[in-house]
Amino acid sequence: MISLIKKQWFVIGLFVAVLLAFQFPEVGANGGPLRPGITTNLAIILVFLIQGWMLPTEVLAKGMLRMRAHVFTQLFIFGLFPMVIVLGDLLWGDYMSTPLRYGFFLLGALPTTVTSAIIYTSQSNGSVPVSLINTTVSNMAGILITPLWMLFLARAGGGEMGDLSAVLIKLSKLILAPLIIGQICHILWKDLGKNLKGPFGYFNQFVIIFIVFVVFSNSVVGGAWVGQGRSIILMTLELCVVLFLMLTAICGGLLFLTKIPRDEQVAVYFCSTQKTLAAGIPLGISLFGSDPSFGVILLPVMLFHPVQLILGAFLIGPLRRYQSESAS
Repeated sequence: MISLIKKQWFVIGLFVAVLLAFQFPEVGANGGPLRPGITTNLAIILVFLIQGWMLPTEVLAKGMLRMRAHVFTQLFIFGLFPMVIVLGDLLWGDYMSTPLRYGFFLLGALPTTVTSAIIYTSQSNGSVPVSLINTTVSNMAGILITPLWMLFLARAGGGEMGDLSAVLIKLSKLILAPLIIGQICHILWKDLGKNLKGPFGYFNQFVIIFIVFVVFSNSVVGGAWVGQGRSIILMTLELCVVLFLMLTAICGGLLFLTKIPRDEQVAVYFCSTQKTLAAGIPLGISLFGSDPSFGVILLPVMLFHPVQLILGAFLIGPLRRYQSESAS
């Protein structure tokens, strides 16, 4: 039990934060003692400053020539994945609230995750450089592509979104500028960044847990969960599992038809089928931060995260064997 908690403390922390938000919403709500209007923005800036500092530009430059794998991955992340959500909305859209529909739209439009995609690729003997490049490129491209997708998806779902230019300006201040400053820090103080990589990683995860607590506190105070029962969580979880399995099958089938080397296929798979929670929450705040239903909007992203971690872990062994067959 203790070893499980140590390994999955971040996922456990997320759900503890949600439970605390429902019990003590006034602590994390706007106007509360945590001053989320200031602390949340500051936390987001620090997260992306650190990500920029940890970004190994010199490694990325060496692996950029594997264009077939990179193009496939980015098209899957920002093309096929959100289109599956659009088609799925035709089936489930009439059975869920508008905020929850927007939550699935946001899930589809997000970039890939960083840490778990790289770790799972490494454990499966896949190409870490390909994984590193695609997680980095998608997270940087997502600053622009995710808001554009959300504008389209919201309209496709019969809704509207606010001023896109205002969103992009906010994203530039909270995410893009800190990333650039962090990259400058990486160039100037690379060795210091390596020494602080471990503490920085824990800090990032604590920040995400804090933001989740604030988001759900505001949604509780705003009445977003009034009349909502366990059914919304179960339905969302079931859809997340179905989506992950479906996209795994689609991605695997398409990769089988390509001439991409197997070690790169492993990296492409993990990057294509996973979605980021760390960048997803800041992006969501920039798009929907003032919406009292943002806690509901965030639910698919939060539940998809443990689904991809748990189910993805089961595929490490088979993918390692698949990769070793090509080497033998």
